[in-house]
Amino acid sequence: MMWGKIAFCPTGKNCRLSMTYRTETLVEQLPIVNRISDRKYLWLTTAGHFTTDFYNGFLAPLLPIIVVKLKLSFALAGLLLSIFSISSSLLQPVAGLISDRLHRHYFPLLGPLVTALFMGFLGWVNQYGTLVFILVMSGIGTAMFHPPGAAVIGGLKKNRKGFSMSIFNTAGALGVSLGSLVIIPLTDRFGIKSTIVTVLPAFLFSIYAYKFFLAEKPIHHRPAPRTMIWGAIKPHRLLLLNLYLMVVIRATMVQTFSGFIPLYLTSKGEGAVFGGIALAIFQLFTTAGILVGGHLFDRIGTKKILLLSFAFVLPLALAFINFPSPWGLPFLALLGFLIQSSTSVNIILAQEIVPGQASFMSSIMMGLGWGLAGLLMTPIGAVADAIGLYWTLTLISFLSLAGLMLVYLFQFQDIKENLNSANQNLLKLFSPE
Repeated sequence: MMWGKIAFCPTGKNCRLSMTYRTETLVEQLPIVNRISDRKYLWLTTAGHFTTDFYNGFLAPLLPIIVVKLKLSFALAGLLLSIFSISSSLLQPVAGLISDRLHRHYFPLLGPLVTALFMGFLGWVNQYGTLVFILVMSGIGTAMFHPPGAAVIGGLKKNRKGFSMSIFNTAGALGVSLGSLVIIPLTDRFGIKSTIVTVLPAFLFSIYAYKFFLAEKPIHHRPAPRTMIWGAIKPHRLLLLNLYLMVVIRATMVQTFSGFIPLYLTSKGEGAVFGGIALAIFQLFTTAGILVGGHLFDRIGTKKILLLSFAFVLPLALAFINFPSPWGLPFLALLGFLIQSSTSVNIILAQEIVPGQASFMSSIMMGLGWGLAGLLMTPIGAVADAIGLYWTLTLISFLSLAGLMLVYLFQFQDIKENLNSANQNLLKLFSPE
């Protein structure tokens, strides 16, 4: 039996990876449905990402209202962000491992529905414990969708994989942005309990997507034993750790600004509506950054896009924090655009370095990275209680320098050698006993 090989990108760019399979045998064992076109799968999975993350955009803009309603400190508010992040992000590796062993795409179908059902009750809670339960269950729905969704995109037979992944990630960011924009006017007009009506889009998506995700029977690769998973990761652990730490730094900055922008602006005397608008601007430009960054990744390669995403973040963040509120919004927009422009890079590289575990590696970069950042929201909230949001946001802004240092330490010249080793692990992973 002939097996495919993982080839270094023929364009000569030392930071772009590609996988070339020479037989249909291995391709058929990847989690792709052959009877459904790649384009339809791309847009269907992208729609699911938009739908799921639409509900994830509710918590941050409603947080000032929840803080007043339940009389919470910044630390308890940060704990809510951490709890939601733990359930939605840190559980993604578990969801990824389970998804790699399923024979149908259950999770991309059920994830948006579970997220919507629980987040729709966000406006109905009157106790902190109930709120925690709702956020945990909604986060589990989010964790169910993301790893298999990213694996489907990573497995599509597309030459412009960076752009395809950026479309997928852009849809999620756009969903968060639209959720933030919709939820404040909705609850302001019809009351906080009107959050329940937002479950309708998820139901409509599930009804439409059912015939694609479950009616067709995908052919999955044979699941690897846990020892094989570690064997595939171990030779590249330093490279993957570097990628992972970049994700953690990026996610910490994005979650801190997303979670505390409304609270910071209201502490400066601005209204909740202005805080929601500022958050929406930040999220919309992070969306644009993801889309443009994926396109640039295909064009200029890994190193340049990573440098670009960290180099100008610190001055832009400090400008937003120190300028008067309306004048700081353009700097906030540029900050969001740049910091998220390299989002697709980490996911694609991880998938291609360990190609036999696409869902699991996606969950490490998307879930575990963002989950660790979410855990930091509780101590960050405690710091804000102690020194104020101004100095807290200022200190967090300096994390971009650590990200820049990681880019310079990243051994781009070792990627080819690592891929050759990954090829040997792939052969072991799929070789018949």
